Amino acid sequence: MACDPDRVTPQRDDEQALAEMVGRLHDVALNLHDCDGRQAAVDYVFDGPDGEGAVEVTTVRDPDAAAWSPILHAPGPTLTSRSSIGWLLRLSDSQTKQRVLQQRVPDVIALCESLGVDRVADLPPDARTTDADWLIDHGVDLMADHSTLSRPGEVRIQQPPVSRAVTFDAEVLDHQVATFLAEERISRKLVKLAAHPGATERHLVVYVDLYGTGHELLDTLLLTSPGVTPTYQPPADFPATHVWLTGNSYSVLTWDHATGWAWRQNVTGT
Repeated sequence: MACDPDRVTPQRDDEQALAEMVGRLHDVALNLHDCDGRQAAVDYVFDGPDGEGAVEVTTVRDPDAAAWSPILHAPGPTLTSRSSIGWLLRLSDSQTKQRVLQQRVPDVIALCESLGVDRVADLPPDARTTDADWLIDHGVDLMADHSTLSRPGEVRIQQPPVSRAVTFDAEVLDHQVATFLAEERISRKLVKLAAHPGATERHLVVYVDLYGTGHELLDTLLLTSPGVTPTYQPPADFPATHVWLTGNSYSVLTWDHATGWAWRQNVTGT
């Protein structure tokens, strides 16, 4: 039964983006299901080649990350410029307004490119404009992004890096995966998936938004190019047939009964 458009509760931007990610990477069209006062309903359903699928989406966020959420997730963690490459912008203050950055950053990027400089901090003092000085004075670190994930004209906003020692050990990572999937907040979502009738696929989708965690799994999810894949397998009675874990816009750790764990990249076309 489809949702009544007049009775749909607006979805959070970040969780709606997760649903769109799953639909794109799994090649299915997700339909909103948690609406019309349905009790304990899964968030989305879809019709797949082997039958109906159920999808439960959630965000795991801590207070420090929540302070950054308005600028990083609404309307999105990007600005735009006319550059032929992508750029990264790291902030020191979660109260910085995105509209102010959009007003100042494109001209500074153009200045950097005209002088062959990859970082605003490397601009010669006598070449700095008012906008460049403002970025530097407010602890904004603007730099060219030459990675393969960079899209021309896109300026990705990031939180300042946190100094932490993390060893990506497969055995430790397996323990962290098992512990994370057994947490009560995750178990509640799995109960909803298990209760959905007639589903041949049950997808658990988690966005991990923790700041400076020191937790191997979650810190790995915050990296752009993770290099460790778990070997842990959920028990036979695990309610989900598919798991999607992501801690940034690009890297997604996935699991399913047939193929196990794998990293995928959530990269959309320009």
